[in-house]
Amino acid sequence: MKILNVTFTTREGGLEQAFLDYNKALKLYSHDVTSIIHAKSKIILPINDQFYKVGNFSKYDPVALFRLRNIIKNENPDLIITHGNRAHYMMKKAANLTKRIGVAHGYGFDHIKNSNYIISVSDNIMQAIINNGYKKDRISHIPNMIKIPNILKFSLPQFQKIPVIGTMGRFDRIKGIDIFVESLNLLKQKKIEFKAIIAGDGVEYHNIKTLIKDLNLQNDIELLGWIDDKEKFYNSIDIFCMPSRYESFGIVILEAFAHSKPVIISDLLGPREIVEPDVNGLIFKPGNTMELAEKIEFLLNNRDIAQTIAKNGFEKVKAYDIENIASRINNVISFL
Repeated sequence: MKILNVTFTTREGGLEQAFLDYNKALKLYSHDVTSIIHAKSKIILPINDQFYKVGNFSKYDPVALFRLRNIIKNENPDLIITHGNRAHYMMKKAANLTKRIGVAHGYGFDHIKNSNYIISVSDNIMQAIINNGYKKDRISHIPNMIKIPNILKFSLPQFQKIPVIGTMGRFDRIKGIDIFVESLNLLKQKKIEFKAIIAGDGVEYHNIKTLIKDLNLQNDIELLGWIDDKEKFYNSIDIFCMPSRYESFGIVILEAFAHSKPVIISDLLGPREIVEPDVNGLIFKPGNTMELAEKIEFLLNNRDIAQTIAKNGFEKVKAYDIENIASRINNVISFL
């Protein structure tokens, strides 16, 4: 089947990773996939991938819509898959007669409801969309996915002499990087030894850097920026934290699971579909720096529990392997 996979985001994060994973998943079933991304997109596509870059200053951009109509005419796709509200809206306007699947990565329903079918990354988002008036038989819950290499085996966590605590994400207020930093400051006040690394970047970078300096944590926290070698990142840490104020899913949780790391996450609906408290992860109330610090300290002082949590996480992540999720996506495509 000829498929256009479309997103017009210009940032880096989970949606963009999911977009790339959809390309890989669709190709597992021999679909002919062409990507359409924003001209200013930070997404890096594989060398052999077919793609178009389409600049647009808003979802109403008439020049961009004209170009999209020409692309659709030339490509003549059987199906269009969209990620993000701008893509949902613009492809509706440019390709009204082509079947479209909208992937719901969050709770914005304004334009995705115009899709012929919806795939929701979480059950909670799916229920919210149904409650908002969308037909139950035109929506499925299919979570995000990761590629788990066959050579990747469970490795019993062995904390380093000075434990390393890590997080990764876009430097945006909703991602709670400041919460993570402030929690580490509480650990330092208790004279608990640690090192921390933070992977990511974004609009809050300078604020986070200033916060680290104000708390005198420059020697304790390293800012890595966006990284290409995720395996190196996960292999270098002992505990992974996801301190978000909002999160619809959390691909980083799956990545930490796959690398045998114990995780601590904010108590949010999407991530809670992945993490079972005290079984494959610990949870804390969103924004509660004291509770996050206590959870980190608990794992540092209870290595056997940290190991059990990591083992359960590794077993859990197998269900999210790209081959399993690709099958479910292909079933939806076949249904259409």
